[in-house]
Amino acid sequence: MANNVQVQETVSAVHYLQINCADLKYAIVQHCIEWQEKLCGLLYKMTDMNIMELYEYIKFNSEQFVISNLKPMVMKEPQNLDEMQYALILIDHLKEEVGFRELEFPLINDQLITLDKYSVPVPDLLRNLEKNIPKEWAKYLEVLEAAEKMLDYSKELYKRMARRRTIQDFIIRTSCSLREETKVLLEEFLKSGPFTSDIPASKGLAYLRNMRAKLQLIKDRDERIRNDLGIFGLSFPESLEMIRLEAELASLEVVWQLVDEWDHAWDSYKSGGFWSIETAEMEETAQNLFRKLTRLSRELKDKGWTVIEDTRQRVDAFRRTLPLLGDLKNSAMRPRHWDKVRKTVGVDFDENSPDFNLEAIFAMNLHNFADEINDISNAATMELQIEKGIKAIAEAWAVMKFEIARTETESIE
Repeated sequence: MANNVQVQETVSAVHYLQINCADLKYAIVQHCIEWQEKLCGLLYKMTDMNIMELYEYIKFNSEQFVISNLKPMVMKEPQNLDEMQYALILIDHLKEEVGFRELEFPLINDQLITLDKYSVPVPDLLRNLEKNIPKEWAKYLEVLEAAEKMLDYSKELYKRMARRRTIQDFIIRTSCSLREETKVLLEEFLKSGPFTSDIPASKGLAYLRNMRAKLQLIKDRDERIRNDLGIFGLSFPESLEMIRLEAELASLEVVWQLVDEWDHAWDSYKSGGFWSIETAEMEETAQNLFRKLTRLSRELKDKGWTVIEDTRQRVDAFRRTLPLLGDLKNSAMRPRHWDKVRKTVGVDFDENSPDFNLEAIFAMNLHNFADEINDISNAATMELQIEKGIKAIAEAWAVMKFEIARTETESIE
């Protein structure tokens, strides 16, 4: 752009005006020079960064396998199976990156050529580093080749040891011991697991968390053993006890989470005053829990876990109590009707007492007399309607006026 501006006429005649563009041309050229300097500076930084990053990449990855670069090269040999597995994965990854890294070399060279084209000063150190890239890269490839040979040798050595049943026997013995631990843990769970509702949900969930942690430790050890065997192309069947314990825990965790959800809901409901109870949210919660517990009761009926049915019955009793609350809160209920309720259930209580709450209603088993109480409530409603009808008639007659007038018709003989 600067060259295009320079070749333009400095002074031009436009109609009757003579325009001098010297200052404008100078400003544009200076602006172009400034941007060229900034872009060249940025290109220099990128070139320097690319070269230094490449050398750092070579140095870091070479140190993963080499103790000393002096001839003969001293390699780091894996000291255990974990180091062997890590080294094998790393060498495969680095070999895959070789082609991508080599594509960077021409780009770096092009960057230096561009810097020279625009007369950007480049230190000799940076030029020498770029010049030595092929040499350093060749050394790096030698390291990778030597590392691969060393790992192949180490792997064969471990295989020979495995064939002598040294490491292999140890791993298998460890695996068998782990299977026995899993079996003992499963037996402990089946013997002392929280299968009944004799304990609160907090303790049931705490037991399951503890059992889950123990199982996870066993699974981690089993995974390490499988990885060790995999190096030698060996495998080991999955532990049926571990699979069963995992499934049993998962199912029981779902059960106790529902029990805990119900306990929290009940704690928030039971102490509320009877006359201020709102049943809509309670009914939705109870219905959802009852459906889930009913499904679990069918799916896990062969387990013999009484906690499911016990909780389901508690939720069902609560669910069946909710319509009863509507009957008891019927505004048509009079003291005589409450007396009938007390007589029916055989328990004396004060419906106006602060202690008359959902927990008290549940404790008195009023839900067992739901039909009788419903009849009393319906009778109260009908009696109230009759009372209102009589009252309306009385009020109508009280204000009714009669007009008496002589009739003009002839009297009847």
